[in-house]
Amino acid sequence: MYSEPDSLQIIDTLRRLNRIFVRTRTTGQLLNELCKTVFSAPAYNSVWIALLRRNKEVVSFAHEGLGEAGLILGEFLSEKGLNYCLKLSVDKKGPVFIENSQETCADCPVFKDNLCKK
Repeated sequence: MYSEPDSLQIIDTLRRLNRIFVRTRTTGQLLNELCKTVFSAPAYNSVWIALLRRNKEVVSFAHEGLGEAGLILGEFLSEKGLNYCLKLSVDKKGPVFIENSQETCADCPVFKDNLCKK
């Protein structure tokens, strides 16, 4: 259960996300604005979104809070295809919880930079 301030913050973030969907004109701008808005919520230390074709090819990618690792991740996804966590997200309906380990995330630049480790 969320406290009242947390609930208000969630509602405000959803309101801002809705406005982004209404006012943005390009896919790139949409993904960038979504990342910035979600990243501004205190619960997240980084955000990334990959838009895929039906064949799971990455069409567009945006990130916030990852620094250079985000650029490297975007190149990785374009050149090598889906990383472990994106494969899970695409293949499974509903929430995906990922326990980072050297075995599953060793090739991911975000993991290498310790940005998604607990």
